[in-house]
Amino acid sequence: MDTEDIDETNLHETLGREWQIEVASIKPYATCRSTHSAMDAVLDVRARGTISAETVTGLTVHTSALIADMCGNPTPVLSSRSS
Repeated sequence: MDTEDIDETNLHETLGREWQIEVASIKPYATCRSTHSAMDAVLDVRARGTISAETVTGLTVHTSALIADMCGNPTPVLSSRSS
């Protein structure tokens, strides 16, 4: 695309009036957003003090096929896109 074809009108239309920070969210974990509820659940259980990391030998998280494909793919390139 040639830069002469770019219409900058939309870039300046709401400048100083609309702020994207008002609609943005902060990801508390450096993972795909769809995995955050499972992470919150694990942290909640740990905070209750009924289990410790030393006693856990595994963890199974059930999710939809869409999320599993989007966030659970072990391919480094695809995984990096979800983080």
